Amino acid sequence: MKKLIIGIASGAVLTMTTGVLATSPTVQVILFPTTINIHKENSTVTLGNNYEVLNYNNSVYIPLRAFSESMGSTVKYTAPTEEILPQIDVYTAPQSWRSTFLGAGNQFGSPLFIRLFSAYLPESDSVGFHAQIHNTGKDYVMLEPFKLQIDIAKVGEQRQLVWSTEVSSTGPDLGTSIGDVIPGADSHNYWGLRSPIIYWDKKDSNGKPVSSGQYQIQIKPVTIEYNKVGQQDGMTQKIEPDMHTQFIVVIP
Repeated sequence: MKKLIIGIASGAVLTMTTGVLATSPTVQVILFPTTINIHKENSTVTLGNNYEVLNYNNSVYIPLRAFSESMGSTVKYTAPTEEILPQIDVYTAPQSWRSTFLGAGNQFGSPLFIRLFSAYLPESDSVGFHAQIHNTGKDYVMLEPFKLQIDIAKVGEQRQLVWSTEVSSTGPDLGTSIGDVIPGADSHNYWGLRSPIIYWDKKDSNGKPVSSGQYQIQIKPVTIEYNKVGQQDGMTQKIEPDMHTQFIVVIP
């Protein structure tokens, strides 16, 4: 650990990429590298070991964007002007799985299939994505608790894993009777559940920014346990990677 003299704009104490105000008070803080673990239900997200944490007056200050996005929120920074101070907006995101549907068409698995979708994040520099699990059968199915592992690897002659995370199933949505039960498909829709948005800040598992290039985001093979509603015997289905469980992002 080491002491550091820094200028902090009034009211902005969590690290962001900001402009420098003309007049900033100077404070003395203790600077020390650390590993930050975010525990969300049955999974843990590690921000990496190269983030600098500040200790000022026995209070710890950590990077706001990295922390918020690992919790499923979006951060927007508005630069200061001559008339207003910098503005930081944090937009929280739902953490539970939500009921959803896709238009009926070609089946990708029976009775369950999983798809991985990119998420549009206009207020963030991170890459966002979410998973969906759908029921193509006619019977209602009840899913046992499950966990999806999602890996990010650089595309090249040798596939290089740079980051991975997990997303676990959750209980019922507030205000609804639907938890991990998926209605049967009809002639128009495949019903399913959608995960919370997962954020990748374009850094590797050690917290270092990745180099430019193409990166593949993919769900690893997973076995889902389920029951058809009204039947006692449990069933399983292994879902293998295919074109629907992955997509490519380009880091300039």
